[in-house]
Amino acid sequence: MALAAGGTTVEVLSYVEPEVPAILLGDDQRVRQVLTNLTGNAVKFTREGDVFVNAAVLERAGLEPALRIEVIDNGIGIDPSVQEAIFESFVQADGSMSRRFGGSGLGLAIAKELVTAMGGEIGVDSAPARAAPSGSPCRLGPPR
Repeated sequence: MALAAGGTTVEVLSYVEPEVPAILLGDDQRVRQVLTNLTGNAVKFTREGDVFVNAAVLERAGLEPALRIEVIDNGIGIDPSVQEAIFESFVQADGSMSRRFGGSGLGLAIAKELVTAMGGEIGVDSAPARAAPSGSPCRLGPPR
């Protein structure tokens, strides 16, 4: 994803909390697809600033911990009235977005389907950009 941000002032950073085990049981291809989609969206909708991916242990039940993976950015933000709808097929937060930024409106729907199939949850915590040119932080990850 850092390559996708190439030529911009957007920096892509990641951090895995020390409590996250080095080896986990799960579908690495699905997780990679979801993270690629979420991070790619964050890079696409962030003009300047950072895109930060953080992985932490949410809870431990038995041998396998539940993880919380957040993608945090300084992008344009998402209006609260459309936050639930963005996880539906062919829906974008704003009709003009596909013209300005491209995309089919399928990425978040696919991400939600994959996360749900793995027994997880996906959500968004965002607000449209305010006066600051870098916008408001947007977090895509499981509901807190």
